[in-house]
Amino acid sequence: MISLRLLKKNCKATNNNYKQQLLLTLMDQKTVTALFEEMRDDIALYAKSSVELAKLEAFEKLSKAAAQTTVTTVTIKLIALFLAMLFITIGFLLGHLLESLWLGFALSTTGALLLLLIFLLLRNRVKNNITNKSIRFLMRNDDDKLSFKSK
Repeated sequence: MISLRLLKKNCKATNNNYKQQLLLTLMDQKTVTALFEEMRDDIALYAKSSVELAKLEAFEKLSKAAAQTTVTTVTIKLIALFLAMLFITIGFLLGHLLESLWLGFALSTTGALLLLLIFLLLRNRVKNNITNKSIRFLMRNDDDKLSFKSK
């Protein structure tokens, strides 16, 4: 801050000129202080808004991921139920054709084991595919449109 003594020494004009200069100096100091306070408030508001926006975006992605996970889980369970019924039906059909129920179910179970072995051989590809899709989903901007390929 500017000292009043220094201001008096440097001001060689009349008393009125001294008062005007003192008033201008105090207004300048008040304006700079007010500007810094406003800037500090604006920065605090910006930081708070940015944190709130990040929270909302995280909640949105989390809710979308939960919805997608639920749909995928239900779909997988329905496919598993369908495959179980299919293999039971194939077991009964082969049992009727071979006139041996246990042989029909043995062949049906062998087919299921072959599918399981194929899946186990491809599990790394499936895992990488799921990981890549998850990362793409999390990195996607909200402005990006979902693209569905139609024939």
